[in-house]
Amino acid sequence: YADGMIFVGLANGCIQAFNADTLKPLWIYHDELGGQPNCPITYKDGYIYAGFWNSETKDANFVCISVTDEDPSKTTEEKVASWTYKRAGGFYWAGSYASSDYLIFGSDDGSSEGTDTNSAILYSVNTHTGLLMDKMTSHGDIRSTIVYNNGYVYFTTKGGYLYRVQMNADGTFGTACSYNLGGMVTASPVVYKGRIYV
Repeated sequence: YADGMIFVGLANGCIQAFNADTLKPLWIYHDELGGQPNCPITYKDGYIYAGFWNSETKDANFVCISVTDEDPSKTTEEKVASWTYKRAGGFYWAGSYASSDYLIFGSDDGSSEGTDTNSAILYSVNTHTGLLMDKMTSHGDIRSTIVYNNGYVYFTTKGGYLYRVQMNADGTFGTACSYNLGGMVTASPVVYKGRIYV
């Protein structure tokens, strides 16, 4: 929910916006690659961000969509993404963190060869343009929401790791450290008063 609208992920790569008071449809987005809408939808400054998933190895998009209702007279207005990010393996339960300057989100690893490959990617992109600012690999699919706290982002992986990555002011990654939790993790961490809960 944001700006008086409710945003709903739908099958086959769709996101639809509804008026929160009347539930009247406002617009709909159809992604060209389709996919399951399994990622949480993140809102920031008039835009939403979400990813789709087609399979362990097929391409899927992570997208940025303006929430502005350009034609209030139409209930089936077709939206076009402001930018998209294509990745083999796509994005599954991969919630993003958005600041005014950068967006952080994680991907699957693009492989069906187990849970502990070293090819899933944590991305940092310009919030408005999608321009890549930095990236790093992780052990296993990133299937958690990226959590920000006090200059760091935190996430977990299917490879069983909890990560903490320092964020530089320009949106690039600083020092990263990880902790092996000993089993597959798809839960998002909670950071509170100097402790991490997962």
